[in-house]
Amino acid sequence: MKNNILENFIYLIIFGLPAYLIRFKIFGIPFTGLEILILLMFLLFVIKTRGKFSLGSYKYIIYSFIIVSFIACIMSVDNLAALGLLKAYLLEPVLFFIVLINVQPKFSKVLWALGLSALFVSAIGIIQYLSGYGIPAPWNIRGPEFRITSVYEYPNAVGLYLTPIIVLFLGNIVVGKRRIYPSLLIIAVSLFAVFAAQTQGAYLAILAGLFFLGLFTKWRKIFFGGLMVGIIIILVVPSIKEIVTFQDTSGDVRVALWQGTWNLIKDRPLVGAGLASFPAVYPQYKLAKHVESLLYPHNIFLDFWVELGLCGLLWLLWVLVKFFKNNFSAKKPKNIVLMAAMIAILVYGLVDVTYFKNDLSVLFWLILGLAESCRKEMIMS
Repeated sequence: MKNNILENFIYLIIFGLPAYLIRFKIFGIPFTGLEILILLMFLLFVIKTRGKFSLGSYKYIIYSFIIVSFIACIMSVDNLAALGLLKAYLLEPVLFFIVLINVQPKFSKVLWALGLSALFVSAIGIIQYLSGYGIPAPWNIRGPEFRITSVYEYPNAVGLYLTPIIVLFLGNIVVGKRRIYPSLLIIAVSLFAVFAAQTQGAYLAILAGLFFLGLFTKWRKIFFGGLMVGIIIILVVPSIKEIVTFQDTSGDVRVALWQGTWNLIKDRPLVGAGLASFPAVYPQYKLAKHVESLLYPHNIFLDFWVELGLCGLLWLLWVLVKFFKNNFSAKKPKNIVLMAAMIAILVYGLVDVTYFKNDLSVLFWLILGLAESCRKEMIMS
């Protein structure tokens, strides 16, 4: 279904993913700028389609996700907070996905909407890096701990948002071979922002996505050689080895967090902590040495397990198997690029929260939606 208004609405939402930082209340109910855009678009979509639309091959995946999400909301120790997450992280991204696969916007325009958004976020970060203005404590003091935050409240959000976009544009060059110079600009500016934010997980995620892309080119031997060199560097350089083996301070915190989370899961394997309940439930299971208060376990598989229960973890595995199976079957440039972006999300997701955030959850469903649109194009061709 083609509709210029809805198509442009999709591009606007993609460009405006950071708009979730604009927060307000309507009749006492918290909303964000991003949520309002999604809800308005879906309302317009329902009116124009008269409620008749397709869920594609994700029909049962969507139904099961909604059921699992509501159960997790009921199991929460804070039902009000859970309803907020249910709305913003689970239901609204699905609404965006539904509109996306029915309207089927142009892949290239979606990519450039993401690119412009990345440029905006990166430009703010570069201004911060040069001026030091607008960076919250404790990252605003020049020195080893100096880190930009761009429009966000903390540095890691910069890397979490820009990483899959960087990989998508790397794919646009390595596999797609389209508009190389504009893509290089977006990659270069975004990479600078990622390094200025010092998001270590992003480095490995981007390299993982790039290596995957390289497997589908005639230079695969060079990429494989680069991987071997990278492994040697990791083993030889002590500072890098400490990071990847979780022996530095950040790694030690994560290992303690995962051990405590596993204690929670062993005691509550079916229901996890419940939606929005991890901060309340986790203190009963954390290690004595772990003093930080965190919202999630910082591992995408543990995140889904503690938030949505065992069924949530199984749902995630189901979606990923379906996604990679469908895309590997096609193996067209678009499919390869989307798989690389998803690999980057998963690799980064091993050490950070790459789904349970307003923009990241929509980005996750955006990649699923683009893959489904590519599948429809293949069927119709």
